[in-house]
Amino acid sequence: MKTVEKELCPDCDELTTPDIIEKEVKVTVRKEEYCVIVKRAVCWACNSEFGLSGIDFDEAALAYNEYRRKHNYLFPEDVKNIREKYALNQKSFSRLINSGENTIHLYEKGGLQDGAHNEIIKQAENPEVMKNLYDDNNDAVTMDIRQAFEEKLKALLEEKNKNKMREIIQSAFDFKQDIYCGYKKFDIEYFINFMLTILGFYKPLSTTHMGKIPCYLDFLKFKNEGVSFTGCRYVVGKYGPFLNDYSKLFCFLKDSGVVDSDIDISGSGEIYVPLRQPDMSVFSKKDADLIKEVALKLGPMSTQALKNKTHNEFPGWDENKIGQLISFENARNVRL
Repeated sequence: MKTVEKELCPDCDELTTPDIIEKEVKVTVRKEEYCVIVKRAVCWACNSEFGLSGIDFDEAALAYNEYRRKHNYLFPEDVKNIREKYALNQKSFSRLINSGENTIHLYEKGGLQDGAHNEIIKQAENPEVMKNLYDDNNDAVTMDIRQAFEEKLKALLEEKNKNKMREIIQSAFDFKQDIYCGYKKFDIEYFINFMLTILGFYKPLSTTHMGKIPCYLDFLKFKNEGVSFTGCRYVVGKYGPFLNDYSKLFCFLKDSGVVDSDIDISGSGEIYVPLRQPDMSVFSKKDADLIKEVALKLGPMSTQALKNKTHNEFPGWDENKIGQLISFENARNVRL
C-alpha cells in the first residue's frame, strides 16, 4: 500500500511515494511488555524503513494506549475533555492537581501519566472534587480565567445537585407496580412533563389543585385503560384524596427549576406556575386531550370548591381511613 503524498526518505534524501507496511513490535512500558502493530513507510529507492506522523506510526504511543486500556487510565482526549469541562487552561489545571505547570500539556500530547495523577484527574471530573481542589489551592487558577472557571464550576455543581435530587425522587417513588399505583412504573421525567402540561392548560394552580388534579387524571386513565398516567400513589386526606408524599415532589419541581411558587393569599399553601414548556411528544393525542379537559374543568375551581368536590364525590375517601392508600379499584366510579 502506498501513501497518497510523497515523502522525503531520511536515509537517501529521495522524494518518494513509500509503501506502507505493518510490523509487530514489542515495547516495554513500566516493566510490562506489549506487542503492538505499528505502520512503517518503506522507501522505493533504498528500501529503508521510516516513520510518518500519526499514532499508527508511533510504537510508543500505541503501547501507551495498550497500557491505558489494561490499567484503566485516561486517554489524552479524556484528560483534555475534563480540563475543558471547567474552562481551564493547561497551566491552571496542572497546578490544581499539584503538578508541574506543563504536566497536563504533556498528558494531552500523549505522555503517559503516573498513577496518582491519573486518579486525581479522573476524580476531578466530579465538580465536588474540583471544588475541593480549588478551595485548597485557589491561587492555582490564573486571574484571566478565574471568573469563567468559577461560573462553570458553579453551574456544574448545581446540575449535579439537581441530578442527585432526581435520583432520590426516582428511588423514593419507585413503587411495586400494583393496584395502589395503577400498575404504572413511576418515571420522574414523565411526571415533570405531566405536571407542566397541566400547568400549561391552566395556571397558576394551588397546592390543592396540584395534588388533586393528578389524582383525577390518574384514576380516569386507569378506568379507561387499566393503567395510570404517573405511577403515583394517593392517600385518604382530611379533605378527600391527595397525592401521596406531594411535598417531596413539589419541592423537587421547585428546586430543579421546573416550576416557581408563591404564597397563596387565600391561605391554602402555595400557588405554582411553570418555568418551561412540557415535552408534549411523550403523550398521545388522547392523553393530551384528557389532561386538557381535566385541567380546564378543575383548574378554575376555588380551592374550597375542589376540596368539597373530592370530599363528597371521589370514591375511596373515608374519614376513618385518613393516611391510608387508595386502591385504583375505586376508579370504576370516578366521574368528572
